[in-house]
Amino acid sequence: MNNIYKYKMKKNLLIAIALIMPVFVFSQARLVLNDSVYIKLYGGTASGSGAYLVIDDSASNAITQVTAGRGFIVSEKEFNMVKWDIKKSTGSFTIPYYDSTDSYYIPFTLGIGTAGTTSGSINFSSWPTGNHNDTVGSYGSQLPSDVTQFGNPNDDFYAVDRFWVIDAGSYGTKPTPNSLKFSYAKPETQGINTITESRLKAQRFNSTMSRWYDIAAIGVDTFVTGHYVIAPGISTANFFRSWTLTDSAQPLPITLFDFSANCMSSKVAIKWATASEINNSFFSVQKSHDGVEFTDFATIPGAGNSTTILNYSATDNSPYSDITYYRIKQTDYNGNFTYSPLAISQCGTDEFYIVKLYPNQLTQTTTLLFNADFDGPYHISVYDVLGNKVINLNNNAVKGPNQVVMDFSPLAHSVYLVNIGNGTKFITRKIVY
Repeated sequence: MNNIYKYKMKKNLLIAIALIMPVFVFSQARLVLNDSVYIKLYGGTASGSGAYLVIDDSASNAITQVTAGRGFIVSEKEFNMVKWDIKKSTGSFTIPYYDSTDSYYIPFTLGIGTAGTTSGSINFSSWPTGNHNDTVGSYGSQLPSDVTQFGNPNDDFYAVDRFWVIDAGSYGTKPTPNSLKFSYAKPETQGINTITESRLKAQRFNSTMSRWYDIAAIGVDTFVTGHYVIAPGISTANFFRSWTLTDSAQPLPITLFDFSANCMSSKVAIKWATASEINNSFFSVQKSHDGVEFTDFATIPGAGNSTTILNYSATDNSPYSDITYYRIKQTDYNGNFTYSPLAISQCGTDEFYIVKLYPNQLTQTTTLLFNADFDGPYHISVYDVLGNKVINLNNNAVKGPNQVVMDFSPLAHSVYLVNIGNGTKFITRKIVY
């Protein structure tokens, strides 16, 4: 036991000396990486409790590889960060990232053409996202903290399974990048992804407007020395913190602003707006009684291409008597389409209705939100496609909003009918679990 302890102490001492030596050899604090040494950052879980490797040297060679392409930094979480005190320096600043999952060297390089007006630092991080990088499924937590959406389900199939953060928020006026080089591991484009690598380009998330926007990038894929995309210079105003790479044929969609469905007597006024449009042919306004099966009731022409906020509207003259779900289907000139989030309206006189019924395959549960016009007992029955009752629940409701969580873990992924009632009135909805 004592020999093992002494060996560990000796090993730790040698590592400490190796990290300290560059401070004595060079006149400024530099990180010198020799051969295949790794620095792996752990534990950064939030902005207030991040793990930081601080480079207190503004020179562009403050992180140096003795042998080009040898010596790495492993981050793989948003707040495992390299904090580089670049101050008012310009030049080409490279973080020698390594993807330990796929064993790929994936350096990121930020070129700064014009310095910030005040001294500051830039926080860098990069991490993989498995086979998903949106809010659907078990990888939702891997979105950057300032990103509010990743488009609609399956849009992540057109994006590499990796994010980058380049946070220059400590500056008064940020530096002006003249290039950004994003390297990625080949497997991050594969699996369930549908990506043509030669069409990849960089996109950044505009956190002010809560939407993704395009950067005209140059895609360069060597297939020998690595895989990377070079984005040209951007303005200081466009220097946002969160980035990814997407197939230019399927850029991350623009979210709808102010999508709403409001009662106007016996009608429903549907309104939405776009911040910008790319090859937008038309909108289909759809409605549903159960939030699952939708039908079109209005078609509104799109603007094609636009960079300004445009407002749209439609009217439903015959909403359902209890609750109506609405969504917008946006179709491009090439036939590709995406769906908006749901908007819900309750314009009828019936106060007993289902607000939302949604399964969660991660927790293997289904949550039922409903509004009751009574105080007292109610009954829930769930039936499979063969008509077998697979869930049977009794509970008491209070007048107004109610919620119940049903355990679907013993059930197969299939179509089910959910029936809720109190003996005098019933509601039946179909769900896909």
